[in-house]
Amino acid sequence: MNIWLILMIAAIIIFLVIPSLKERIVLIKKLIITPIIFLYLLFNDVTTIFYLNVNSRMLLILGLALGIGIGMFIRHNTKVKIDLINKSIRIPGTYLNLIVFILIFSVHFAIGYLQAVNPQIFHSTNLIEQSLLFLLAVTSSITLGASICLYYKYFSSISNLSERGAA
Repeated sequence: MNIWLILMIAAIIIFLVIPSLKERIVLIKKLIITPIIFLYLLFNDVTTIFYLNVNSRMLLILGLALGIGIGMFIRHNTKVKIDLINKSIRIPGTYLNLIVFILIFSVHFAIGYLQAVNPQIFHSTNLIEQSLLFLLAVTSSITLGASICLYYKYFSSISNLSERGAA
């Protein structure tokens, strides 16, 4: 395991997972950090490990869309409080980041294990490779869907406030 990967995993746990377990105030521009990290890890694996053909790319797009949908569904009932002055949002504590981190780590672990046992497994299209690609895309994009939903709640509350002020 690379030392940078270990440091990145530790930073994700310390700065993203643990704080998300309790209610917190997040600047609206920082909501994109977690999805960027997980999508970078997805992109890194897709470009270095997997054999991509047309079916794989379609499966990747389908996995990304499903993950975004799941993330939006998980966050659609979340009650948030908006602070317009500080451009921040108060988010209740949740286990979402912890669960997503465990899922992503599990898929990465399975990929690493299979690659160590049989290095040729990802050089051709097979069911295991396709399944892991799909699972990796779904789990990596859940945080993106959750952030999109929170952005929507923030901007829709701003527009509701401006409409009330104009009325």
